[in-house]
Amino acid sequence: MKLATSTRNAVYVELLDTLGEKQKRVYNLLCRRSDLTNREIAAELQVPVNCVTGRVYELRQIGIVEPSIKRMCRFGRKVVQAWRIVPTTNQTSLPFGPSEG
Repeated sequence: MKLATSTRNAVYVELLDTLGEKQKRVYNLLCRRSDLTNREIAAELQVPVNCVTGRVYELRQIGIVEPSIKRMCRFGRKVVQAWRIVPTTNQTSLPFGPSEG
């Protein structure tokens, strides 16, 4: 069991090393604060929402981010999807340098 966990963690760290800077910023924010919508992520990172939606989609495609709940966004009157880190990979945010947010 320890070997499997060790291998999984090594693969996970390698995967995180392949992320772009904007993907890393979204990842680190969701590690710190789960259940954020695209607009809330954009506000926290001080970037346009269209810079966030693509990064969230990319992180979903590689299996790091998943839908959490649908709720009212703080910035609108619509019920929208919030996001979280996939629980099996929910680890402490990693230091990725000064652009971390």
